[in-house]
This record gives sequence, structure tokens and C-alpha cells, in this order.
Amino acid sequence: MVLTGFGVSFWKDALRERGYTVVEERLDLETLAKQKVVPSSHLAKGRDSPCLMEAILLYRDRYVEAAALVYDRLPSRGVCVKVARQWRENRLYRPLLIFTDGESCYAVIVRGAGLDGEARVLHLEDRLYRTDLEVLESIKHPGTPEELRRKYDEEFFPTRRLGTSSSTGIGSCMRRWLPPQGACLARSGLRSMLRGF
Repeated sequence: MVLTGFGVSFWKDALRERGYTVVEERLDLETLAKQKVVPSSHLAKGRDSPCLMEAILLYRDRYVEAAALVYDRLPSRGVCVKVARQWRENRLYRPLLIFTDGESCYAVIVRGAGLDGEARVLHLEDRLYRTDLEVLESIKHPGTPEELRRKYDEEFFPTRRLGTSSSTGIGSCMRRWLPPQGACLARSGLRSMLRGF
């Protein structure tokens, strides 16, 4: 399945298809910077860091917020994780944050109780692979905010595998050792490295 991009429209459709009541509420960027949710350096145009152009709330209940942060160019994975942790700490919601430049994206969650939960990242670029679809299915809304909170902490962005369990060789070895963000590495950088085997 070839797609043109993984921007806001893609994520609105993906959330709707998985049972979320999608809203589209623009968040004030200055307020997010004052709340220390996003670095103020992300609001300055013409700087070395990516510029945050808009923030759109897509879903909110008592426990979980899903928002798309649209940048002029995609921030690094580390910056995305840092912002997701700041979001959880300063807004007190479990975040499902989509960092996008309209073409590719990082989706980040911070699982577990408390503020020091485990961050998990999904990187979508160029096209959707079967493993990407499996991860997207893991965020399906179970029906109630309480069940969504439990599922967020226990089931969102699973790490148990990158492909079918019947695979052998280096692929099965990689499934055991790669973290969830390794899925994007296995398809991109590591794939070219594996061709030499």
C-alpha cells in the first residue's frame, strides 16, 4: 500500500477507523510553550531546530490525549520522546503524539503509571508495512476511557515481534532484540545492511 504522506489527515482517518471520536481543536502554541510542553525554540522560524507550525488536538478523554504536532521538518526521534515526556508531565494526560512534517511521522506514547513511563515510538515513512498495521491495530479504542487507559499502559505499541513467528534466521533474532522503534530500523537502515548476508 503506497501512501502520499503520514500527516494529520492520515491520523484522523486512522483514529476514526479504530473507534475514536475525532475532534479537531487547534492548540495555542504560545500556551504550550508556557506550559513547558514544547520547547520555545520550536516556535522560532529560521533557526536550526524544526519549527512547530501548528498543534491539533485529535482526541481527549479523562486519561488520554491524542494530538498532531505539525513541523516544517520532522524533529529527531529523541526530541519527539522528550516532548512526549514533557506533555505527560505538564498536561497530566497519557499522550499519543504525532510529530509530522506532512510526509513522514513519529507517533510517541509514554506507557505506565507515573511520569517516568516507558516511551515507545512508531516511525512511518514512505509506505505502510504489515508490522506498521499491526502496531496501528494495537491502539484500537476498546470503548471506555478506563479500558483505553489500561490498554494504553499495557498494549499500545507492542514489542513482542516484528513479523510472523514462523520466520527464521537473522529476522527472528532481530525480533527478539529490537525494541519497538527497531521496527522502523529493520525496514530502513538495517534492511540494506542485511542484504549483504
